Amino acid sequence: MALLQLQGIGKIYASEGAIAVGIRGVDLSFDKGEFVCIPGKSGSGKSTLLNVISGMDSYEEGELLIEGETTSHYLEPDREAYREKYISFIFQDYNIIESFTVLENVELALMHIDDRKERRTRALELIERVGLSSHVKHKGSKLSGGQKQRTVIARALAKDSPIILADEPTGNLDSQTSKEIIELLGEIAKDKLLIVVTHNFDDFKEYATRHVRIYDGAIEADELIAEPTRSAKAIPETCEKSDAESTEYPPTRAEKSNERRRFITKRDISKGATLGAAIFKAKPKLSTFLAILLLIGTLGIFLLTSICSTATDVFSEKYMFTPIEGRVIITKRSGQVITDAELETLKSELSAKSYLHYDVLLDQAYGNGVTFTEENGDLHYEQMTATFGEDFGDDIVGRYPTESNEVLLKLPIGYKTVFGKDKLNNVSISYGPLELKVTGVCYYLDNNLTGKILFTEKGFEEATASHYLFSRA
Repeated sequence: MALLQLQGIGKIYASEGAIAVGIRGVDLSFDKGEFVCIPGKSGSGKSTLLNVISGMDSYEEGELLIEGETTSHYLEPDREAYREKYISFIFQDYNIIESFTVLENVELALMHIDDRKERRTRALELIERVGLSSHVKHKGSKLSGGQKQRTVIARALAKDSPIILADEPTGNLDSQTSKEIIELLGEIAKDKLLIVVTHNFDDFKEYATRHVRIYDGAIEADELIAEPTRSAKAIPETCEKSDAESTEYPPTRAEKSNERRRFITKRDISKGATLGAAIFKAKPKLSTFLAILLLIGTLGIFLLTSICSTATDVFSEKYMFTPIEGRVIITKRSGQVITDAELETLKSELSAKSYLHYDVLLDQAYGNGVTFTEENGDLHYEQMTATFGEDFGDDIVGRYPTESNEVLLKLPIGYKTVFGKDKLNNVSISYGPLELKVTGVCYYLDNNLTGKILFTEKGFEEATASHYLFSRA
């Protein structure tokens, strides 16, 4: 069974009503140990073919099989898992982190190895294999083009994927350095499938085992130059892999996801810290600036919420209830109604003067307004809190209520024209379904205060009962 098969693969691009054929009817089969060279002019479709093989692009026609498994049903997460397990890249423009050393660039590709010492040992082995042992501590910005490309090759080997794709790997190199890199790629291809896209086949023909020519999106020729040669590291298809010989690929995204569903491990934390440090080190100035900016923003939000007290009211125990001195609110954890007998016991234990079985009106500042009826028509005042037993002082017009149908109102001073300044006018009020007699009025100047309607204790109980009936009607 071939490692990679393309059966009638076609890729079509559609944009603003125009349709362009990238590749069409591509039939190819690849296996380990092959050094496949795909030359072609710009626009011939070679880069499109490489993108489809890598899983960077989907395809509209045919079928791509990896180790006999079809991939036409893959969604983006599946293609990511496919790339993670099977594909390594060698780019023309290197794509290394310039502020990292050669060792650090290679170690980044070895994050699947938990043990730090083992990771470093493996990275040094790969660096030695590509001939950069003397440049281990050199930063990417100080390397030549050939040295950067060798670093990229070491990083591709670190991932240990069975397929390596190279896009113009010698495009930015001089002839001597290009020859050295191609020779190194030829050595790599002995135990990998190496597919190289290039403009110039002549540079690679000495080492390539296969020459695939592509023209106008179709395969023009597929020529076997030499039989693939496997190194001692390669495993024959007819042999079973022993535990010692088997290639251990990094876990796929799906496998990692299954691990995380159980719990976050120390490995996840350690890896996150390592990657975070790597990202910070890659661009230290920018990272420091963003960290300071984030700190300033966090402190600014903290100070703003501290200054604006209303922003923290939701966390206050008084948020749901009107703060009244001496008021104690009691409920059962079970949610059951507290009986009168239990309230009497609690009243004695708490040395309370009185108790209310239902105190909902104390917290209805905007729920029940008061309608005043006078000769010129009706006025409605919404901001009215029901209360009882409070002392508004002696500066009132009229008297305090004594009967259950009597109330005293606390209102803004503008209502003197309605209720009178020195003598109480005869004005009736409606509170929900109740018609009440106003026996006194107390005025205030602060418009930030809320109006109050003062009942007797019995009147408050009757008003509460009427509120429940009225709200359910």
